[in-house]
Amino acid sequence: MRYLKTILIALIILTFATPVIAAELAQDLVLYLRMETEAGGVTPDSSGAGNTGAITGATAGEGLRGGGYLFDGADDFINAGSDASIDSTFDGGGTVAAWINPSSDGEGNIGRIVSKWTSNAGWLVGVASEAASKVKLELYYFFSGDDGHWRTTNTEIDINTWTHVAFTYNSDAVGNDPVFYVNGSVVSITEVVTPTGTRQSDAAQNLRIGNNSVDTDNTFDGSIDEVMVFNELRTKAQIQADMMGFLQGGM
Repeated sequence: MRYLKTILIALIILTFATPVIAAELAQDLVLYLRMETEAGGVTPDSSGAGNTGAITGATAGEGLRGGGYLFDGADDFINAGSDASIDSTFDGGGTVAAWINPSSDGEGNIGRIVSKWTSNAGWLVGVASEAASKVKLELYYFFSGDDGHWRTTNTEIDINTWTHVAFTYNSDAVGNDPVFYVNGSVVSITEVVTPTGTRQSDAAQNLRIGNNSVDTDNTFDGSIDEVMVFNELRTKAQIQADMMGFLQGGM
């Protein structure tokens, strides 16, 4: 019920909010795909960093605010590339956030929301473990020993419902844990696998929305909107403001 009230408040504010202009965007925002379509089959990056998303298969449709993209759970994705501005996303601390409306836990039971991951490097955030019309959130980060793997302790996300999710993480040390947010509230997580060794850089991997960075075997099933990547650890207050459509400057 708390989450429902939060999302209703957010939707009311979004209804009356004026569009965010470039001067108001957070300094540490390196990717902001509003998931609106432009000619040539791309969705532009509103962060100013130029990380335009090239669309493969995903269908333009209704998002939380304006347009969004529907992913088929089979092979769709949006590729934002691997520019230096979005490489090493969590080195020193970073944040990934989006509005999602999953129809299931996706292809292979772990649909990627955002990924910079291959079989030996990078990271991903996604939905998994569907049960009773709900899914959990997961974050994986590749290390030279055991890969870090964290999951929401409870099944937090309703399918067929718009939900704001955010992940903050600093990959500098294996002892660091991420923080997961659902509709602006911190949720409990379980460390499924404790990372060991050294982090394996995501710098050579494309950032994809809705799928893996190379293959297409873990496609998101449902809609995604308002994807943001920051090269800083956003605070709870900032994440709540981002969720409501007002980007605050970096701390």
